[in-house]
Amino acid sequence: MAFYFSTDFNLRQLMVWLMGSLSGMRLEHVAILLITLPCIALLWRYGQKLDQLMLGDQQAQQLGLDTHRLRWQLIVLVSILVGVSVATAGVIGFIGLIVPHYLRLWLGSRNSYLLPMSALAGALLLVCADTIGRLIIPSAELPVGVVTSVIGAPLFIWMLVRVG
Repeated sequence: MAFYFSTDFNLRQLMVWLMGSLSGMRLEHVAILLITLPCIALLWRYGQKLDQLMLGDQQAQQLGLDTHRLRWQLIVLVSILVGVSVATAGVIGFIGLIVPHYLRLWLGSRNSYLLPMSALAGALLLVCADTIGRLIIPSAELPVGVVTSVIGAPLFIWMLVRVG
C-alpha cells in the first residue's frame, strides 16, 4: 500500500535501498555504524562458546553452556548488527551468504578466527563491490547489491557444487 501512495522520488530511493548502495552514506551513518564495533567484539568473545554449540545442544550443555541464554544473546547481537547494516546500506545479501562460508572453506570452522575475519572480509568485499559499481559504467552507478550478486551468485553455485 505504501508503494501506491509514494512519490517518484521516494520510489527511486526505495529501489536504491532494496538493491543496496553506499552512495547516500554521510558522516552520521558512519557514527551509527560504530555501534557495530562492540557487537563484533562481543561476538568474537563468543567464539569458543559457538564452537561448543556446534557440537550439539546436549554436548554443549554437558560442557556447562547455557544454550538457551546464549542463543538469545546471539539473536540480540546479530539483530543489532544486521539492523544497523541494512538501515544504512540497504539489502546486500550476498556478502552475508558468501564471505563466511567461503572463509570457512579456507580457515576451518573455528569461530574465534572466522567471526573477525568474516567481518573484515565482508567489509573489504563491500568496498571493492562499491568501487567496481562506481567505475564500471562511467555515466552511472551500479548499486552495490547488483555487483555483489554478480560476484556472489557464481561463487555460491561453485560452493554448492564443491561441498555437495
